Amino acid sequence: MMRREVDARRQQAVARIAQAEADLDGATVALGYARITAPTDAIVVARTVEVGNLAAPGTPLLTVEEERYRLEATVPESDVARLRVGQPATVAVDALGRTLAGAIVEIVPAELEVAGVVRRCGKVGTAGRWSGIST
Repeated sequence: MMRREVDARRQQAVARIAQAEADLDGATVALGYARITAPTDAIVVARTVEVGNLAAPGTPLLTVEEERYRLEATVPESDVARLRVGQPATVAVDALGRTLAGAIVEIVPAELEVAGVVRRCGKVGTAGRWSGIST
């Protein structure tokens, strides 16, 4: 092979490498557009697009809520003394067919007397997302 042929092939190889690097940069940018992130820790409560749909600027894709679910439960007075803020709690949710883990985040000393029985309320917060959506 002559020197000119070697130089020409080398230039072609360098050009192919540069093209492949440019293609990789473009794919990396496109991948960045494929990932959707929320500005805060939130729960997806509605999805208005399906996988494969083209998203247009300004078009809502998801509805998210920042509020964590809370369960307020009436606790018999005889059990109130055993409850502590931060104490782990589990809740069976029949509609989801799941038992969810959480913790007691607040004990409200509200009293309601009904037929001579005093009731107090406590609140249970979540330790994780309760949306039922797996990723």
